[in-house]
Amino acid sequence: ETHAVLEGREDGIPRVWMYSFETKELTRLEFEDAAYDVGLSANHEVDTDKIAISYSSMLTPPSTIEVSLEDYSQRRVLKTNAVPGYDKDLYGTNRLHVLSRDGNTQIPISVVYRKDTMEKVEA
Repeated sequence: ETHAVLEGREDGIPRVWMYSFETKELTRLEFEDAAYDVGLSANHEVDTDKIAISYSSMLTPPSTIEVSLEDYSQRRVLKTNAVPGYDKDLYGTNRLHVLSRDGNTQIPISVVYRKDTMEKVEA
């Protein structure tokens, strides 16, 4: 009853926005990964102070995250898929744009790489 939660796309990336009826502010949820998939999970309670979202990226296994409607930076991982032997810190990701053949359109691409490999290439 205090917020509306919206889903959409911006620059080819799924996004979630929070709208506060009290402050009349629309705020996009931000994440550390450059490219990701995010969307609303099942939220059965209308009168609540938190929502559940689904989140994953090329570096982050699928997770369900609880987000506070009072402070959007307050997040708690409710469920995540464990990947044995995976160390997220070994990898990086970038969001780039490439000019199309017609020279008029910027095409977004997402790149994932192993950090130690890129260090060797850049040296």
